[in-house]
Amino acid sequence: MVLKGKFSSYQEFFDLIKLVTQMKMSINLCLTHERKGKRLFLSFKEGSLVALECDCKEAVLLDFNFKNGKIPVERFIKTTIFIFLVDFEDISFETVSKEKDEMFKVSDFETMFLDVIREVDEISDFPEETECSIKSSEFILSSVEEVQLLGYLLSGYSLYQSIFSMGRVKKFLDAYKNLKKKELLF
Repeated sequence: MVLKGKFSSYQEFFDLIKLVTQMKMSINLCLTHERKGKRLFLSFKEGSLVALECDCKEAVLLDFNFKNGKIPVERFIKTTIFIFLVDFEDISFETVSKEKDEMFKVSDFETMFLDVIREVDEISDFPEETECSIKSSEFILSSVEEVQLLGYLLSGYSLYQSIFSMGRVKKFLDAYKNLKKKELLF
């Protein structure tokens, strides 16, 4: 049986996740952001999340850092979901038969999802995805996140790829704001 539909809010997405986890379902879901063309694949076995994949450019560094052991599983999952929720509109979903190899086994995904919803709701001033240029060659940085963010931007990664890179969205967002305040980014 194939389920298809559209979500008008991430509360509806959460309701589906709650159903899957509480009913201990084994199901593969594919969500598509119609306007941006990004997709999120979630695989559940007996209600536990066992695979997660996002095929959007914002997740490239995050995925690379996770696969190379630089990011713990929980942070990878939360940030991947955050990437998808940050501009949640025109989302369609369907069940798919395609299965992914088991990456992990997370039985409390419902709680993690709620944490991400809270975080998305708290961050009301998330920047638009824009080109960033670095203004000066001499500057003093006050955090590791500022160094990493500037490093990724100098390497040619986009603002969103850089902010999501290590799975610490709030810290990287603060680093971005500090760099803007110091007038190092424009």
